[in-house]
Amino acid sequence: MDIKKIIETLGFESLNPMQEAMLSAKAEDLMLLAPTGAGKTLAYLLPTIERLPAETEGVQVIIISPSRELATQIDTVFRSTKCGKSISCVYGGHAPRIEKRSLEHKPTVVVGTPGRLLDHLIHNVIDGDTVQHLIFDEFDKLLEMGFDNEMSQIVERLPNIKYHILTSATQTLDTPDFIHTDNYRVIDYLTGETSGSLTVKKVHCQREDRLPVVVDLLREIGSEQAIIFCNFREQAEDVSDYLYDLHIESEFFHGGMEQFDRERSLTRFRNKSVNILVSTDLASRGLDIPSVKHVIHFELPSDYRAFVHRNGRTARVQDCGTSYLLLTKSSYKRQYGEGVGKLEWVESIEGETLEVKKSNKEIPKPDWDTIYIGRGKKDKLSKIDIVGFLCQKGGITKSDIGVIELKDNHSFVAVRYAMAKDIVKAVCNEKIKKMKTKISLSF
Repeated sequence: MDIKKIIETLGFESLNPMQEAMLSAKAEDLMLLAPTGAGKTLAYLLPTIERLPAETEGVQVIIISPSRELATQIDTVFRSTKCGKSISCVYGGHAPRIEKRSLEHKPTVVVGTPGRLLDHLIHNVIDGDTVQHLIFDEFDKLLEMGFDNEMSQIVERLPNIKYHILTSATQTLDTPDFIHTDNYRVIDYLTGETSGSLTVKKVHCQREDRLPVVVDLLREIGSEQAIIFCNFREQAEDVSDYLYDLHIESEFFHGGMEQFDRERSLTRFRNKSVNILVSTDLASRGLDIPSVKHVIHFELPSDYRAFVHRNGRTARVQDCGTSYLLLTKSSYKRQYGEGVGKLEWVESIEGETLEVKKSNKEIPKPDWDTIYIGRGKKDKLSKIDIVGFLCQKGGITKSDIGVIELKDNHSFVAVRYAMAKDIVKAVCNEKIKKMKTKISLSF
């Protein structure tokens, strides 16, 4: 494969040092250690693509991902290389028979979550004998989420693996027996907890006052993006509902949501239709979210490693960011069944104490809003089609259109917040590329 051509296709002048190191490494087994947001996906895809023969028969590469969102992100990055090889993405949340149709065409690469990959291997939808490359993306996260059994069974069904790649955002890995790490060449780019400049601030408050304190904190933050981390799904929804009642725009995000709703929430945060995302640790890593300015720990995680990964969403590369810890009298203790677990690591965290003052400042409305279009890539719809349609039928200019995200069966388009309702009213009954479809605001 012509890697130089792929890099040009991606629009890069050059690769970053980590990606160059992976590309130049000639070992059959590689372990890549790098923080979230460093470009790990492309770092392992390029050497994998380079090793693929010109003519392939059957699935050559399996990539195991801990979440649907990361799997679809890997799928998108691979397709963007335009390397001439096909890929299928498989995960729970929709009918296996839909995936079976795409797998019948024998793609070169299959990326997916452990359970769904194993299901296709057990039912011989994927022929494990042809697979030569096995990649564990966010391997430490896969272990944390308890996928040991599924991964072990996947490995058993892949007898002809020649190349292994493990990626991790954590320095110390407890690798199970089915992974033999003795021969791995380690590419280590974990230079610290964050790459940029992180400021930690401790906010002491009563447990029952946390919600008003968060609101006052958000009023001070203003229009800058923030992620509020909670420990439980219901807690994330409750915090978001509280903000909604105060007319503060936000989205919640957790693993219990339907796939479409998860996509919509992340899209609206990415394109800045909302500046506040309330989430469980699902958003702490492995997702395509730009670096944000602020991370708020509404409740502390149970271990220091999770705390570091949450903070990894801010202060990336040369950016600055702030991490806020809401500390109550019960912050250092956590109930585990009948026992009590102490969060002793919290005491070792260095940070200045911040007194959050009562504020009446208005939190600015976002600059953008999101329009949903019920057509996508499978309908041969392109970003150019969408821009032309909205400009012609909606009476706007290109500068009024922000980020466009094309999914298989639908699309999300960011438009100027002040214009969004009028645009939808103007185009909702129009055809796009001679196709009828639903067009609405995406709430």
